[in-house]
This record gives sequence, C-alpha cells and structure tokens, in this order.
Amino acid sequence: CDPPIEVNDLFRDIQDGHILMALLEEISGCKLLHRFKRSSHRIFRLNNIAKVLSFLEERNVKLVSIDAADVADGNSSIILGLIWNIILFFQIKELTGNIRSQFPSSSSLSSIPTSSDSDTSCSAPSGERQAAAMREHSKAIKTLLQWVQKRTRK
Repeated sequence: CDPPIEVNDLFRDIQDGHILMALLEEISGCKLLHRFKRSSHRIFRLNNIAKVLSFLEERNVKLVSIDAADVADGNSSIILGLIWNIILFFQIKELTGNIRSQFPSSSSLSSIPTSSDSDTSCSAPSGERQAAAMREHSKAIKTLLQWVQKRTRK
C-alpha cells in the first residue's frame, strides 16, 4: 500500500487492526482505513478488529472461533487461522476470476463472482447470491485441488 507498511512481528503488529484493514483494502479494493481509530486503549483496538471481522463475514469468509479479543491479545493460532482464511478466500476468488476470463463460455464458471462484480461497490451480496457464491467457491476449491493433485502426481 502507499505508504508501504512493514510487518516485523505479525502477532504483535496486527493487534490494533491497522495492518488487517490495510491488507484487506489492498486485496479487496474496498476502503477500510477511514474507519480505523488509532489508540492505545483496548476498546478501540477491539473495535477496529471487529470492523475487519464484520467486513469478512459480510463476504462469507469463514471465521470459525475467531474473535476480536483473540486477535487483539496476539493469539498466534487464531491469527494464523485468520490470515489463512483471508488468503484462501481472496486467492481462490482471484483464481476463479482468472479461469472465468480464460473460459467465458463455461457455464459452471459464468456465475462465479470476480473482483469486478462486487468489490467495487463493497456491498455484501444478497442471500441468493451468497448461496450461489458459496457453492461456486466450493467448486473452485475442488477444481483447484484436482489441478494441484494432477500437477504433483509424480
């Protein structure tokens, strides 16, 4: 991002929510940093992280057992799980968008949302679109896994 942000200790640097907001701004294209409140008070840090988690939940990113207090406290397993879910969601979404652009006539890929479909407005998808997006997300993961298995067979 501009200016660049350096992360020296992920578990400590992520505790106020600023780096999470900056990361999501970069990969989603949505503006989040305007919501950031810099403060040393725990309540503001928790609020910043809760905004990030809410943003992710609106986009159906799986956040099982991840809460703002664990992130603010530097719980390493929770933070690693959160980062993994962010990577998985946005990388799979990007991959399926690239597959869709390469094979526009494929009916199974035509309903996969790409970053240009919903991220520019940064609004959460409707209930029906959420269900379809989740089904397509599962298909994309299976397709990616099959591709990796095929490439690494030997």
